[in-house]
Amino acid sequence: MKNACQYILIFSCLITFLFSSVWAASQFDSDDDMVFEADDSFDSDAMQFDSDDSFDSDDPIFEDNEFVSNDAALKAEKNTAPWYSNQLIDDSRFTFGYEFSHQLSIKPSYITHDIYLRQETQTLLRDNLYVKFDGRFNYYFDNDHRTKARQKSILTDTNLRELYLQFGFSKFNVTFGRQIVVWGKADTQIITDVVSPRDNSDFIFIKLEDSRLGQLMLSSDIYSDWGHFFVFISPNPLIDNEPDPGTAYDISIQGFDFFSSVNTMIPEEDLFLILDDKPSYADTEYGIQWKKNFGSIDLSLMAGYFFDNAGIYHCSGFDWEQLKIQLNKNYHPYEMIGLAASYATGACLLKVETAVKKRLSFQSIDVLNLDIGSVEKNIMDMGVGLEYNANGRYLVSGEISNRFVPGDTESLLFTDRHSTSVYTTFTKDFFHDTLTFEYMLYYHIQEENCFHQVRLSHDLTDNLKIISACAFFNINDKKSLLWFYRDADRLSCELRYYY
Repeated sequence: MKNACQYILIFSCLITFLFSSVWAASQFDSDDDMVFEADDSFDSDAMQFDSDDSFDSDDPIFEDNEFVSNDAALKAEKNTAPWYSNQLIDDSRFTFGYEFSHQLSIKPSYITHDIYLRQETQTLLRDNLYVKFDGRFNYYFDNDHRTKARQKSILTDTNLRELYLQFGFSKFNVTFGRQIVVWGKADTQIITDVVSPRDNSDFIFIKLEDSRLGQLMLSSDIYSDWGHFFVFISPNPLIDNEPDPGTAYDISIQGFDFFSSVNTMIPEEDLFLILDDKPSYADTEYGIQWKKNFGSIDLSLMAGYFFDNAGIYHCSGFDWEQLKIQLNKNYHPYEMIGLAASYATGACLLKVETAVKKRLSFQSIDVLNLDIGSVEKNIMDMGVGLEYNANGRYLVSGEISNRFVPGDTESLLFTDRHSTSVYTTFTKDFFHDTLTFEYMLYYHIQEENCFHQVRLSHDLTDNLKIISACAFFNINDKKSLLWFYRDADRLSCELRYYY
């Protein structure tokens, strides 16, 4: 309930600010409604300015012919209504969802079981002032793995993904608030898309566009003849949202045998005292990206100073009072320089992405001295992908990525000199584009681990969608991190209603 109150408080503050920033009647035609894409979430680059454009209050950002009326009296009545009824509400999309998933085993059981309400709002308040809000409230039933882990009958949670204000001018804009920033194009590995952390609480079953988490930052887009520049600074960077202790996808360090040759789990052991040293306001991330189009080629360069979104454990002594080994979980800084490019020709799209990351930390184990710590490495990530669109009949994509870690890797946990992954998808629409079939395959070459997923999305009506998916794991390498998820096959279903 504490999180729910925070959610309500933040939204109330937004309402109060809007009320004090605009006049009683909306400055926009009440017939203008938002165009929402078929995708489940907003594009993070959806609100960008051309170099010669600024916000124009006459440009509708919301269009829906269903609400168009030629009745002058009705329009006059709407224009006299409070701003929050004919602008804020009209410029929002609400999604009510019900979802559940079952583990595929001899005795199937619930993994996830919850309902949620999501609100997405993007609207112009004035000619050069834009606001975006994206928040979600979840209610978990008693048989959901997150509720059972906390030994509760019900569980609620809120997720404020984005809430920011953007001031736009002819050649640049300034944005402040909780934002999601997308860099790069790769799907198999995180190569240059390092700005926004990820939600890993439900393992890999959260779609990429929904898994990104917003964080507080001040950013600016600058448009010039030399290209599009994006700069940001984040005074309190967030980290990845990991599975809660005791949930279905939690790999608890309390039951982890660091010094085993096969990295096994020891049930019901409580060996460590964990001190989580998360980044604070003293830890600041910042970066810059340059993008430019050269005909059929899109090119972007990026560089920045970041903190690793995943923690590294360090042995810091022994707690004699609790008789436990004390571990500090730290999030180390590193620098990155990256490049991403795409080339479109006919029905094909070629994508290339690469990054050099300096002083990136890896978990290390010294078996002889029974020491747990970290090792810094200068590494290179690279990915190449190809998409083929058969004139809308189907879409095929393939991608291969590799991480190269120089030097000795014997002491590094779950890390080899080369880590190469292949990712491919096949997508096809049926029944006048109301049914979408998607097959996805992920394969790790060195570990010989494989993951398959089949996904069906059916638009029952314009407002009602049902999504089902079936995932299978084929895990062979006992020394890989995926070995702990070898029995994670599951069947999931989700029902969404948009209004």
